[in-house]
Amino acid sequence: LNVYAEWYVEVLASYNLDSYFGFYPDAVVPLKNFKMLHHNSIDANENQGLLVEAKIPLDAAPGKYTGTAVLDLDGTKYNVPIELTVYDAQMPEQLQMETLFSIWWDYIAYGEGSYDSDLAEAYYWFLVDKKIMPGTVRPSVFNNYEAYTQYIIDNFYDNPKISSYSLPYNYDIEAEYEDGRMVVQSKLEELLTVMALANIELRKTDPDADIFKKANFYLGSVIDEPSGANGIARVKECDRRIAEAKKNVADKYLTEYPDLYYSMMDIRHIVTTPYNKELLGGDELGGVQCWCPQFQHWHTEQQRQEYWDRQETTDRFTGEHAWWYGCNNPKAPFPTYHLDDDNIGARVLSWMQFDYNVEGNLYWLDNNYK
Repeated sequence: LNVYAEWYVEVLASYNLDSYFGFYPDAVVPLKNFKMLHHNSIDANENQGLLVEAKIPLDAAPGKYTGTAVLDLDGTKYNVPIELTVYDAQMPEQLQMETLFSIWWDYIAYGEGSYDSDLAEAYYWFLVDKKIMPGTVRPSVFNNYEAYTQYIIDNFYDNPKISSYSLPYNYDIEAEYEDGRMVVQSKLEELLTVMALANIELRKTDPDADIFKKANFYLGSVIDEPSGANGIARVKECDRRIAEAKKNVADKYLTEYPDLYYSMMDIRHIVTTPYNKELLGGDELGGVQCWCPQFQHWHTEQQRQEYWDRQETTDRFTGEHAWWYGCNNPKAPFPTYHLDDDNIGARVLSWMQFDYNVEGNLYWLDNNYK
């Protein structure tokens, strides 16, 4: 059993008509850390919630299990009965839904008081253990493409718990896009070349190995929520560079591997924008290859049809894709992951995603401690 203490955040305003103002349990902190920080005390007339996590072995027999926990309050011990029911069912280890629940690595220090690569690694795999895919791996291997690719091979490509991961990218400032960042195509080709050669080598021992099929590009620091003529131009140029980089590398190394060729060309480029005719494009012109609007932009049948139609009418080599995402918007009455929303909101989102044929789910932000 793992025991966590609930950390409370005060909500002073809400868009939910039936919510209350006050403290809501948000993060869960390992109880040992709570003690280390001397937070393991409760003021008079206050409450402190504890969350107990039980990990059930795959070979556990179904039935009811009972036990006793001991709660120590200032030396006075209380026996707390625990009852757990194990059902004759098993959750599949293979995860199908693609997600991208962002971690901002520099924000970890705001919550933890410090930052190092081991802590970043712990954050990443904590989410994976909860069947949530973060975006990128820890920054320490971002620009070492050999190390990064080896990390993918060691941890991702045949791991049933990993459904998606984001590829690193570099950007620069280019004169033709004033005040705009631009992804560097040469670095994209360098990364994809290392990955292609590693995948070819991997096929000597695993004929089905494919390290591209779970990959995506999310240029969050370059073209997030693009707007205006400058934003539209940068989306198109970034996407054109990504498409050209993929084709250049695939043509050079993967023509003898048709499935890998297609898989590399199909790496999603996720753009956080609703449907916009000005962002329609293709592999040579650039545009949006994977639409990712906020939840509210899937609200009407007409809106949903726009994304479905693009999957049928696009002339892209591998078609177009459609995700959705939530952040500080939308708000009630749309379902959200917001702290003050009804619990049913977070639960129904996945059912809606299935019903609307939304391929992936992006969320900003997991660790907004600041």
